[in-house]
Amino acid sequence: MRWAPGVFLSIAVLASGCTHPVGGTAAAPQGTKPFYSKVQPEQRIMAKKLLTAEEIGEVTGIPRLEQVVPIETVLANGNIVSDCAFGATLATRQQYLSFTAARVQTATKVADGVREYTISNALVVFESVANAQQQFEQFSSRMQRCDGVRGDLNTATGSESWHIQVIHAGDDEVNWTRKNDSGKWSCRLIARPRANYIASVMYCRLVDADDKAEQVISRLLDKLAG
Repeated sequence: MRWAPGVFLSIAVLASGCTHPVGGTAAAPQGTKPFYSKVQPEQRIMAKKLLTAEEIGEVTGIPRLEQVVPIETVLANGNIVSDCAFGATLATRQQYLSFTAARVQTATKVADGVREYTISNALVVFESVANAQQQFEQFSSRMQRCDGVRGDLNTATGSESWHIQVIHAGDDEVNWTRKNDSGKWSCRLIARPRANYIASVMYCRLVDADDKAEQVISRLLDKLAG
């Protein structure tokens, strides 16, 4: 995206405009399930749990990804008016109404002045496991009504029309794609509740076919279970 005015109104805004859990699960020994410990709501701890630009590059094969300054909270709101647009971001107050701490870490690649990738992973930590599940179920319920919804996203260079396709919205996972009508930018979000937090990935790219969101969320869940 070309940077939208204001400070990171959404990761979707951060990502869109150059011209917002899952496929994949954490690896575990056969016959066992990965164990996810509760995450303490401290930024230094959350920073170590999330993927770095280097780790994202390793799993996607994308060279020369650059780390963006992390966001140490959920975002106040989006710059788009549709109710469903609030779900078309990585983490907003409209998306999760009650949380203890949050962190978004992003890697991006720009070539010849064109943003080719913006790949973000996030943790939103809640007071308890029950609270995390409740908040996720409410988010999932809202997103179930959003399949096919269209909207507009304001950027520094104008307005982009987009539409959402909801692949899955259940108690275990929210998984959707959002594409600009111009065909120049596509995003996929995968989010899953784990222990007392929600882990999510947003994978935005210039080439629609180059979707590796599932690989990134799998790597993130591996790291969280480690």
